[in-house]
Amino acid sequence: MSNGWKIFIVAASGLLTCLLVAVGIYAAREGKASASTTTEALTQTFAKYQDMELAMYDGLGVSGAEVSSLIRSVNEQDDYVAIGVNTKAMTADTYAYYNRTYTSGTLGALGSGIELAEDDVSEASYLNPSATFLGSIERDSNGTLIAVRFVQQ
Repeated sequence: MSNGWKIFIVAASGLLTCLLVAVGIYAAREGKASASTTTEALTQTFAKYQDMELAMYDGLGVSGAEVSSLIRSVNEQDDYVAIGVNTKAMTADTYAYYNRTYTSGTLGALGSGIELAEDDVSEASYLNPSATFLGSIERDSNGTLIAVRFVQQ
């Protein structure tokens, strides 16, 4: 075999190698973009699922015992949501926030709310376990559920 053919084969092999490397890099980029899109979709679905757990209280009448249980659950899980309660002993549109403070769409730190008054009937924030509370939810500008409010009926 002549030197010309050897040079041609070496050049063709080099070109083929470069082509395969370029295709591999392209496939890796496409795979990364696809994985990123899929991960983002899963994250959004998971966030919606978490919201559904609390969004179910919108327009739902629940007992005071269930409200107390929800407050404890949210505190234990460190959820980014405020739980507000308005009892008949409070003035209208006044809420006691138990796990976090909440003012005009701004949540305070976990534990910044008031203590749950389960035993002291003289407290305005006392949650009667057998009373019925009507739930409502509030979302921020991004659509994230940030507050669940209960009004004693």
